[in-house]
Amino acid sequence: MILDRRLPVTAIFAAYDEIAFGVWDALRKHGLEVPQDISLVGYGDNEESQFKAPPLTTVRVDKAQVGRQLARMAIEKLQQPGTRVPEVVVPVTFVKRATTRPLLELLRPPTLRRAYDPIIQTLPCRPGPPDTRKRDVGSPVYRL
Repeated sequence: MILDRRLPVTAIFAAYDEIAFGVWDALRKHGLEVPQDISLVGYGDNEESQFKAPPLTTVRVDKAQVGRQLARMAIEKLQQPGTRVPEVVVPVTFVKRATTRPLLELLRPPTLRRAYDPIIQTLPCRPGPPDTRKRDVGSPVYRL
């Protein structure tokens, strides 16, 4: 496991929410708290994700739309066996809940401070002008 190597990890993106729950347990066993020490993001937005403490940040995918597209593609493949079925991109939504935080805040916990402090102290980091673009996450903008 990456944590056993003592590498400075700031975030983990799990392929499924269920995997994120397992990662969360492993992080606790290593003495790390989500999101104080490390950000955690799942995928799928299953029912349990919103009821965890704190609620899991995740990527929501419309499972019904995925099912419809797969059924359509399977029928198309059966009707035209020798042809390639075009790929389909299904839109997803990032659902920010409470298991993520801005990287600059995340670097300050004592568990990661030793690894990152020498680097952070050399950065001339200052707030930049307000970002007028529409963004999902309203975090401050910094210029280095």
